[in-house]
Amino acid sequence: MFITKEEIKTHLYDYQIDQITDDDDTIVASAIDTAVAEVKSYLANRYDVAAIFAQTGTDRSALIVEHVKVCAVYHLLLLCNVDAIYERYEKAYDRSIEFLKKVAEGRIAPRGKREH
Repeated sequence: MFITKEEIKTHLYDYQIDQITDDDDTIVASAIDTAVAEVKSYLANRYDVAAIFAQTGTDRSALIVEHVKVCAVYHLLLLCNVDAIYERYEKAYDRSIEFLKKVAEGRIAPRGKREH
């Protein structure tokens, strides 16, 4: 898995994730898988997504990790708005999609490994 439930905790608290998913980690995994597929769909025409998403830990692009997390949280929040500001994540999701569209158009390029 490209990102983990633990990593999503930078955007949602434990209790929020647990309430949204009713403590079902398969729902978290599904949201992550959906987010990865979504980000891949924007990158696939210009980049080697197999190589990008095969990276682990600090070898991953911090920028791609962040956009995958935003998309995953957005997909979780679609289930239920448990003490989270839905509009904030909707805007963050929209910004991620705009970024990915620019990448798909070749106007910008995601680069670099995660900084230590």
